[in-house]
Amino acid sequence: MKRIDLDKKDMVAFVINDEADFERWDRFVAASPQSNPFATSHWLKAMSHALDINTDLWVTARGEEWLAGVPIYYRRRFGRKAAVLTPLTPYNSYLYRPATGSYPSKTTSEHIAVTRSLSGAMIKHYSRLSHLLFPTVDDIRPWSWAGWSTVTRYTYHLELDKDLQVSHAIRKHMKKCDKAGFSISFDWDLEKFWNIYQVTQQRQVFGIGMSKESFFTLANAMHDNNLAWTACAVSPEGETAASRIELAIPGTSGIFDWVAGSLPESLSSGVNPWLMMQIAEKARDEGYRFLDLCGADFETIARFKSEFGGKLIHYFQVSAPQSPVQKAFSVVRRMISGRQRGATG
Repeated sequence: MKRIDLDKKDMVAFVINDEADFERWDRFVAASPQSNPFATSHWLKAMSHALDINTDLWVTARGEEWLAGVPIYYRRRFGRKAAVLTPLTPYNSYLYRPATGSYPSKTTSEHIAVTRSLSGAMIKHYSRLSHLLFPTVDDIRPWSWAGWSTVTRYTYHLELDKDLQVSHAIRKHMKKCDKAGFSISFDWDLEKFWNIYQVTQQRQVFGIGMSKESFFTLANAMHDNNLAWTACAVSPEGETAASRIELAIPGTSGIFDWVAGSLPESLSSGVNPWLMMQIAEKARDEGYRFLDLCGADFETIARFKSEFGGKLIHYFQVSAPQSPVQKAFSVVRRMISGRQRGATG
């Protein structure tokens, strides 16, 4: 295992690559304030396999104590590792160890030192480096001080330890579906989910950036490791009208509303809001404290998600500055693209 001395003499960074370290990493993730299923070794390995890409999982340590870590997906381009953001991955974040003392300033100081050191080392190893930071990473000064660009993004958290202040429209949908006799099923039937999900993709005109086979590889890996489950709204006639896949690390505080689909003929029934509320109730019963709706950047989606009375949460995407070579390549690429448009215009 190659170790890199960081600019702080007592810290080193290294890529983990054996099963014992991956198991330790999963324990680190579960304990971290940034805990999320998209950082687990099961997700990283499955995504790497599904898309045929490479993954480096970097850890920063002081002695035997792990301080922070970050996964990086990459492909090789022009002899160098080019980092990529993978599809269906809401967060590709730095994760830090829990605070070890009662002084917030000490934790802040450690985060700044670790982040500046690790991000500075990463720039030397990868091009096109970008991270979708978990919402609890709310101090982006280490990146901005180093010239990284930042974009603010949004999601909603349904706070499950209190009553949700849902809109009147959601309450009407709940009553309508209850009266119609809809029921819920938690059977894992990925083929059935995919059929509905594919219809939704066609209706809303979006792609997921991977094939059906790759999606099955990813979803089944999470389910097989007790990190994923489905919730299906079943009509009185026994037809699955809507289905959602939830991801969570058992024993942690958050659950994540990953992907969803519904049949177009069921939309007027209000089955999507009804199903979301059933999921929130199940998540509350299992001890989760918040349900992350995984994104609220597009107007129509944001409007729908706001109806559930959740808290609007911001998080950040940070992207490394381009090197002079990368800038020159970008200029050439834009010139070529402009000439091509001119030739066909």
